[in-house]
Amino acid sequence: MTYVFALYDSVMISKLTEDWQPYDGDYEKEIHAIKTKDGREFISCWPNAGKFCCQQTGVYINEDDVVEVKIGVHPMDFDDAST
Repeated sequence: MTYVFALYDSVMISKLTEDWQPYDGDYEKEIHAIKTKDGREFISCWPNAGKFCCQQTGVYINEDDVVEVKIGVHPMDFDDAST
């Protein structure tokens, strides 16, 4: 018996843009830039289980402290990004 598997490319359409937008508590599994209630900005954060992990410092930010989000900078691009 021969099995044939079809592979399909999945397409993810991000809700994130290059402009800051209010954080509504719904995140995508991709790198975010975030602004916090106290005015701090982090350019590269990965969301997971109600927290954002800053890829530059390893600091965890509770999602309740996040007020705005946009597309973040991938860690491989840190040399090209301003912090």
